[in-house]
Amino acid sequence: MRKIIALLTVTFVLGTTALTAQSFSDDSLSSEKNWEIHAGYGYISGNTFAMLIGTALGIALTAPIADKVNYKFEDYGIFNAGANYYFNDHLYAGLNGTFQYMKIFGNSNILFSTIMAELGVQYGWSRFKFYHAVDAGIGVAVSDKTSPYFACNLTWLGIKFRPTEHLWIYAESNIGQKGFVQAGIRVKL
Repeated sequence: MRKIIALLTVTFVLGTTALTAQSFSDDSLSSEKNWEIHAGYGYISGNTFAMLIGTALGIALTAPIADKVNYKFEDYGIFNAGANYYFNDHLYAGLNGTFQYMKIFGNSNILFSTIMAELGVQYGWSRFKFYHAVDAGIGVAVSDKTSPYFACNLTWLGIKFRPTEHLWIYAESNIGQKGFVQAGIRVKL
């Protein structure tokens, strides 16, 4: 519960800081291009990190019989897709979905899927921007059985570049479900 309260507090602080810094002129709020869709690929999510730690502990604790256990681990990365709505040039909210497929111990398959709400702030220039975001939602791990879990992500630094009027190319570093490193495209509608 403390983690959820801390996450909501950080989200509130980021949002109020962005709103306070924003000059509420009519030009900043009358943009016709408020919606954006995005897709990206990331690697080393919180799930991957937990599996790597678990596998390392398994190898360390079962060293005498480790040659009899297949500790093979394959991670195919994280696919992310979603949409954002920009309230002004600095504050946005959105919805993200992530999909991740792993194989562990040679024959166990796990599919992680999440849906998360996102609140973010951005700043910078017209063609180059920095951003930060907080995501929270629900995830489902599907293997032999289905297990729901609390999914969260912190984008501690994102950078995006706009080569055309509607297209952004982005790269970000995260802690959580989207992968430690992620890159992709964003399209303004």
